Amino acid sequence: MKNVTVASQKNSLDDLFKKVSNFSSDAELSSHWARYLCVLVYGLIEITMREILFDYAKNKSAPQVANFVRSRVRGVWNWNIEKLFETIALFDPAMRTSVESLIDQEHKDAFNSIVGNRHKITHGESVGISFSQIQEYYGKVIKVIEIIEKELNP
Repeated sequence: MKNVTVASQKNSLDDLFKKVSNFSSDAELSSHWARYLCVLVYGLIEITMREILFDYAKNKSAPQVANFVRSRVRGVWNWNIEKLFETIALFDPAMRTSVESLIDQEHKDAFNSIVGNRHKITHGESVGISFSQIQEYYGKVIKVIEIIEKELNP
């Protein structure tokens, strides 16, 4: 990951996943950690998308336009995969097509599962996400982020 903010956030999450995996023998505790990690992974998605889009605008446009983009992407919430593709298309429809073609359905589903579960968790609903599921989703979300960063900010 090229963006310092994104790399730092990812490294913190990587460390936390390692720590939790060391004591995941308690099923109930592991379930609570899975929900917490789901919320943190969504936070990574949100921060990452903002940073990648801002970096793109900063590299491709005047400072005033980049500042406008920064202010607009701060207000975007619930980054499901379709909203992400729609936002990329606002910059360049061809880039959306390119990015979308590089991400398979399994990775799109993992991305959307993080978003959907985070929404349920923060609204007090019950979710059945396990630590192993969140680990798997996290790996796929990281891959999606890497693809997007590589395409927008090579």
